[in-house]
Amino acid sequence: MRWGPDTDALQALFAGVVAADRMSRHLSNLISGQDVVLPRRTRQSSPWEGRFLQNVSLRTAKGRRDVIGLLRAGRPLLLLFGEADGSHLAQAQHWSQVVGTVRAEPTPQITCEALLLRPDGYVAWASGPGGDRLQDALELYFGACPGRPVQQPAMAGAGALS
Repeated sequence: MRWGPDTDALQALFAGVVAADRMSRHLSNLISGQDVVLPRRTRQSSPWEGRFLQNVSLRTAKGRRDVIGLLRAGRPLLLLFGEADGSHLAQAQHWSQVVGTVRAEPTPQITCEALLLRPDGYVAWASGPGGDRLQDALELYFGACPGRPVQQPAMAGAGALS
C-alpha cells in the first residue's frame, strides 16, 4: 500500500492482473468469496445448486432489474424464466410470505426455467430433469408447507391395542 521505488514493480504486476479481464474476475470472486460452492442439500440436485448467481440483468414485468436489486429485500427469491409451467408457481404459493417470486424473460446466462435463490445470492434449488421438486427444496429450507397438515410417519405395528 506504500508508494515508492521499492514497490513500483509489485504495483505494476498487480495492476496488470486486475486489468486482465479473466484474471480480474477470478481475483474478485476469490476476494469476495463468490467462487465458493456450498454443499448441496437436496437429494437430486442440479449443477446450479450451491453456486453463487452472478448479478445478471433480467427483463421483468417491471422493466430491467438485476439480481442484486431483487435480493435487496433480504428474502429468498424464486426466479421463473419464460413461459415456465405454472407448477413451480403453484408449489411456491404456500410459502409466499417467506419467498418472493419474479417472472423474467429467459436469458443466456441462466439455462434453467426456475431458480430458488437464498438471500445471499446462492442457488438453493434449480429446475432440471431428474432433480428434486421445488416443493421438496422449499420444505427442506423453510419447513412444512404452511396451512397443510404435517403427515406423521406410520408406526410399525400400529393398530388396535391388545
